[in-house]
Amino acid sequence: MNEHVRDTLRDDRGVAMVIVMGVISFMTVLAVMAFWLGGQALTEAGNTQTKSDAYQVASAGLDAALSKIQTMGGLPAVGQPPMVVTGAVTGGGSYVVTLTPKPFSEVEAVSRGLSRRGAAEIIQTKFFYMNLWEFSVGSGSMTAGGGGVQGTGNVYGPLYVAGSIQLGGGANIEKGPLFVKNGDISLAGDSHLGTPAEKIRLFCEKSYPPDAGDATPKGGHYSYVSSSVPRITLPPLDLVYLTTMYEKAKRQSTDNKMGPDLATTENKEATGGDPATYAALTPPGPRVKAPNASAYYKVIGTTTGPTTAWAGPWPSARTPALVIGGTDSFGKAGYTNQFNTTVHDDFAYVYNVVDGSKTLYVEGTVFVDGDVKFEGGPVKYVGNGTIVANGDIFITCPVYPLNPGWAAMQSNGEALGLVTPGKISIQISPANGNPKDLTPTPEFAGALYGQEQVGFLTNQQVRGSVLTKELYFAANNVHLFMNENLPKYLPESLPGRGMAYIMKGNIARP
Repeated sequence: MNEHVRDTLRDDRGVAMVIVMGVISFMTVLAVMAFWLGGQALTEAGNTQTKSDAYQVASAGLDAALSKIQTMGGLPAVGQPPMVVTGAVTGGGSYVVTLTPKPFSEVEAVSRGLSRRGAAEIIQTKFFYMNLWEFSVGSGSMTAGGGGVQGTGNVYGPLYVAGSIQLGGGANIEKGPLFVKNGDISLAGDSHLGTPAEKIRLFCEKSYPPDAGDATPKGGHYSYVSSSVPRITLPPLDLVYLTTMYEKAKRQSTDNKMGPDLATTENKEATGGDPATYAALTPPGPRVKAPNASAYYKVIGTTTGPTTAWAGPWPSARTPALVIGGTDSFGKAGYTNQFNTTVHDDFAYVYNVVDGSKTLYVEGTVFVDGDVKFEGGPVKYVGNGTIVANGDIFITCPVYPLNPGWAAMQSNGEALGLVTPGKISIQISPANGNPKDLTPTPEFAGALYGQEQVGFLTNQQVRGSVLTKELYFAANNVHLFMNENLPKYLPESLPGRGMAYIMKGNIARP
């Protein structure tokens, strides 16, 4: 082999060595990069998992806070320091939830979650926290064909409608807030939502009138508008509920206490739990039970109780009916118990032959397995109680607290609840023309739960809360005023009483 060949081979070996070294270096770089990227991915995965853990902790804290206030209540008033809820998730981390009440039953919630690895997450939401009886609720539409507010009718206070609303003539909805679930709002004539001086908060999922500003009283006047509307479902009045009310009324007929099960005022009703001794007890006897009463004076109908829940047709003529407002008294009122305190029976009615006045005394729960009719009044009531009818309820005369009238509901806690799985109709024509203000005595004051419908058939003013599937306005001059203090002294046995309803909005990161 000549010298030239040997030199060529030496050059090739040097090039090969360089190539091999380059490949080795490149593979080393790839390996290092792969290792680094793998470590980075593991780190990011770990961070993601840690952040996810913190988010889960914050979410669990939010759920725990909502559960706490739903079962225990206790939210501060608007403008007061917020409520703070702290806790821990087993094996997960800790949370701090701040709940800040806003106007009109809204609450802002901010939850800070800290995972056990030290990661932090913050989530927030807004939700509605409502006592069902703080509102008037119609879980169906309020339209011209199905009971839209007509003429110069007025709804003053919080209102929830699941469906469309039509306002005609000079009808209006004021003060609010107004919730319209799955419906539109249409206005005609001089009707309006809110006023330039008192704008309302509007929550409407579909279309609504544009803001009219301050130039005209007509149209819409809004301080806040949202398309997020909670869903409210009314508690059903089924046979289970009715049977429970029947048992409660029966028990309260012989418990020798004035009012509900937890009452403490002594009020002799029976000897040895025997309902047959009610009429002959001395004191306060002699006394008679209400017409069509069973062996138990607070149960109107059979002693065995309801067998089905009333479901129409309407108007009903179910018997036995309880008629209140006539000239025949029943029960006993104004007598003295063993502690020299003036008391009355849980259920009594007194017609005064001297002045013609008619006074209903009602405490706790009265059960009627049929219709209830108020007629021939006015009937003025004393006490805090609920009449549950397994039939329809007809009100054709004024019904309100005895003395000092409307103020009694505000200060003395006197309130009458009327409940039915059927319909409630109010057909009263006031002599004063029913002006839209709080000066006159209302035609009805209290709480109404008509599962199928509450119908305002003539001009009247109602003060309190109305819960129903259908709010039906058949007359031009109907005024429904919410009593904002009513939830503080709701009578027992009203569906949804004492329950906090929470409608949570979307969760977001700030």
